[in-house]
Amino acid sequence: MENIMTVLGSEGPKLDAHGSDLCSVSRKRAGRGVRRDDEQQVPSIFSCRHPAATMPADSRRPSESAHVERKSVFMLHKTKHKIFLSHSGAEKNFVEQLCVDLEATGYSFPFFDQRSHSLPKGKDFAALILEAAKLCHVGVVVLSETFLTSKWPMIELGKFHEAKKSENSSLNMLPLFFKLSIEDLDEQSISERWMPKWQEFASTDKRIDVNLWRDAVLALPKVNGLIFEKPRARHKSSTGIRSEVEYRSAIVQAILRLSSPDLLYGSSESMVGYNRLCEHLSSLFVEDTKSGVLLLGLYGMAGLGKTTMSKALNDYFHRELMGRVCHLELGDSSKALMRQKEVLEKLWGLKNDVLDGVKDLDQGRTLMRNCLEQDRIKRQSGVFLAIDNVSGDQRSLDEARAYLETGFCPKSKILVTSRGQNIVEGLLSHSKFCQPVPSLTQKEAETVFLKMAAPGRILSALTDEERRSLALCVEQCRFPRGRGLQYHFLGSRQYHPMAIRALANCFQNQAINKKSLSVWEKYLEAVDQGYSLDLFGILEMQFKSLEQIEQLFFLDIALFGDKVSISLSAEDWVTWLGGLHMDSSPAFVKGVLKQLERSGILNECLDMRSGMTMHQLYKEFAVWFVTKGVSSKNEWCVRECAPPNHERTRIRIVKLEGRIPRSRVQREWESLILLQLQFCTHVRELNLDGLDRLRHLELVDLKNLETLTLPSESDSLRFVVFSGLESLKRLPDFGSFCAFLRVISIRNCSNLKEPLRIEGCSKLGTLETDTTSILVFSHCQN
Repeated sequence: MENIMTVLGSEGPKLDAHGSDLCSVSRKRAGRGVRRDDEQQVPSIFSCRHPAATMPADSRRPSESAHVERKSVFMLHKTKHKIFLSHSGAEKNFVEQLCVDLEATGYSFPFFDQRSHSLPKGKDFAALILEAAKLCHVGVVVLSETFLTSKWPMIELGKFHEAKKSENSSLNMLPLFFKLSIEDLDEQSISERWMPKWQEFASTDKRIDVNLWRDAVLALPKVNGLIFEKPRARHKSSTGIRSEVEYRSAIVQAILRLSSPDLLYGSSESMVGYNRLCEHLSSLFVEDTKSGVLLLGLYGMAGLGKTTMSKALNDYFHRELMGRVCHLELGDSSKALMRQKEVLEKLWGLKNDVLDGVKDLDQGRTLMRNCLEQDRIKRQSGVFLAIDNVSGDQRSLDEARAYLETGFCPKSKILVTSRGQNIVEGLLSHSKFCQPVPSLTQKEAETVFLKMAAPGRILSALTDEERRSLALCVEQCRFPRGRGLQYHFLGSRQYHPMAIRALANCFQNQAINKKSLSVWEKYLEAVDQGYSLDLFGILEMQFKSLEQIEQLFFLDIALFGDKVSISLSAEDWVTWLGGLHMDSSPAFVKGVLKQLERSGILNECLDMRSGMTMHQLYKEFAVWFVTKGVSSKNEWCVRECAPPNHERTRIRIVKLEGRIPRSRVQREWESLILLQLQFCTHVRELNLDGLDRLRHLELVDLKNLETLTLPSESDSLRFVVFSGLESLKRLPDFGSFCAFLRVISIRNCSNLKEPLRIEGCSKLGTLETDTTSILVFSHCQN
């Protein structure tokens, strides 16, 4: 195991997790057995999903050739294309905009022949069309004269009718009388206008059954469809809709009633206790008498599922509020404008042509108020907005308060979540709106644990002895709701979902599931001698059940990657971790990350362009773990001074009060791979000569640093991040000896007098700077 040290000043981060103050002496981990290959990722801390197939023990470690399959977080039903848009070519433009409207409402994959997910290049389009038409939930038929006289639209209609009469009786037909009237579908019209063309098709295509087509057309007027009537001078009619925009809106609402969308978070399928918890939470909203808005503030310690419940309510209210729902997770204040645009997109469907014009928060708030005013004029239904993860930071409070003061329409539902009861009560102005996070029931807790620790086993099939062992396991994950003495009674304790999954994952990694469940109790008794089974003690058990390479990746991400002062996509993470770990291949890095996803430590990312996320509690655990004071060579530790004489490979020093002598650097830091110095205002000179293994160098807010010397042989250096070096006037000449640099980020270094030189950096892929005082001389070959 490589060694890591984090050095914090006296004003280091404060932890806010119950039970995290007890240190324990770790014991040697047991031998590893088989591990399940989780083909379905766990999307929430209440999830009962688990892989179905096992991996041989020798294939568990990530390999250079590991293939990492990325899956979407959309939890789809067996039918990928729930909505089938059947039309003729003449109506393509109208249907394309309808498809966009459906996608914006939450339907991930409407079958539309202009979408690559519907008809991929190089595939048999006929088979794909027929299969999708047979299995869809709603067949949308855009009727026109060209529809009834075109071959493939009629084949699709025939397939809808045939499927509804046989294997897909729940299929809903939605006829759109777009350019035809109901009278155009009677027996006489079929015989005189449509049948001759159908018979012509049938003469050259034996698949066509004109009688089936006749029956399918005759069935359409019996279905409650939607009529579109073009406006005519001096004529008013109430039989149809006369605006294409209103017509499409009515179609989307009709489809919403017929088949729920592909919900983003898939909570109803993946979350244990979804219906019970959502119904309970829905009943907790209290109406604000002044605004008519329904408010709820949820508070509780980290890892109880506040975000999971917020996303679940997002799904739960989706249909009721016609898709006007938004989950907003607060965090980095620099991304407040991006979050504001997300609200405008999700709740009002605004597109990039409008959103790109929003340059600041005030402009966005004005646009939001205009949208709300239009809602009132049109008497639109309310919306659901979850303002999740509000912290005690003033910027976080201000951002949350700005949304609360926007003025949502009556009957809108606004959820606010935070760790602190005082925070939600302060934002919502009264305790009547605020409730603690509801707990799982014992049965729900046992289900979550069992599905991960012993996949394939079900509660109802367990023996009494196994049920008792299972109950004992989940009881270890039941903690007081608060810190006061009044919370330590049994009735004030609740199951902690993240702890349940962590302990279950530990059992899974140790292959305890291969034995009778009755041995779980004995295993718990054994591990209790080496761990304090508080919350962080359980997370420590999970951490130490990981492979060593997984442990190191976890700490790199939780401790150091989280502090990298540049924005990282998932692909950037792969590059950064690969560069840090001796230029490991992307396949190897992705394999390790996949294992961390399976363990529930990493959240699955939507795609490789988005960032990679980890629950805040795991980050706090990582800090706690490395600051336990253990100074053994093979442990992580922290001191409020420069590191002792150990062969550390990763160091972060924060707020160091003192200099960093060159002798110490050369004598004690020669094995460093990563160095982060932050807020060390006493450092005026930094000579890193001799750190020839250094791969990541990050200097942040060293305001008095005047002289910087890099290692004379820096072929190993891959990532350089400088920020807030206000006294530095001259940058190192990267081009002379940093041939393999991949990333250079230089920000807030306002006194630089000489240009940045990167002529020899042929591998450089990212250069970030915010100052025009840097002139770049480069001959990069990417």
